[in-house]
Amino acid sequence: MKTEIDLHGLKLDEAEREVMRFIDQLYYNGETSGRIIHGMGVIAEHLPHWLESYPFIARFERSTFNAGATMVYMDIA
Repeated sequence: MKTEIDLHGLKLDEAEREVMRFIDQLYYNGETSGRIIHGMGVIAEHLPHWLESYPFIARFERSTFNAGATMVYMDIA
């Protein structure tokens, strides 16, 4: 199971679908975290809205070492 996804080169709607698929995979595989590489453009602007609407996510934050990536922490019960 991969715990990282790179959204570079995707259109906005493609990126949203890939993020949701990725989050589902993390959850159903019991992963506690994952990393989304998105760059600094329009996907980065929309990503928080997508993640806020997802019930499996406990929290998320921009990576300390790379502002073009976001760490996602899962709510695994």
